[in-house]
Amino acid sequence: MKGTKYILFFLLGGLLLSFQKDERVKVRFKKGEVLINDIAWSKFNDVGTKTFAQTLSGEAYVIVTLLKYGTKKYDANGREINHLYSEIKFDSDELTSFEVDLDVGEVFRQFYRYKVLNNDVFDSEVAKEFKKQLEDNVSERRFQTK
Repeated sequence: MKGTKYILFFLLGGLLLSFQKDERVKVRFKKGEVLINDIAWSKFNDVGTKTFAQTLSGEAYVIVTLLKYGTKKYDANGREINHLYSEIKFDSDELTSFEVDLDVGEVFRQFYRYKVLNNDVFDSEVAKEFKKQLEDNVSERRFQTK
């Protein structure tokens, strides 16, 4: 009887999962292009920890800086585990730089979801909404780690 319950549970779970649409956005950085689900979406240039991004037509729209701090937790080899976050500076006079608790790949994934680039044109109104929704003062928390 228990075996039957488990089988039914897994069958129903599998059925429910099969109906859900896969919303995962695959981001790759390859040969100076940001590929979203293997389609060129933006251009980029890495210099140190900074990623300078442009539209496909070459117009600069953002600088993403990868930052990190130690968590005072250590892996099996004795190395400190770092927490990664990003500082974003849109190429717009009306928006100041801000921090988000995301790494660079996740930042571009969120850019795509929010449609910061719409038909290869930077949308400053969407960027304002992006900042309003995702801004997080991570550097303030870095001193609160244990």
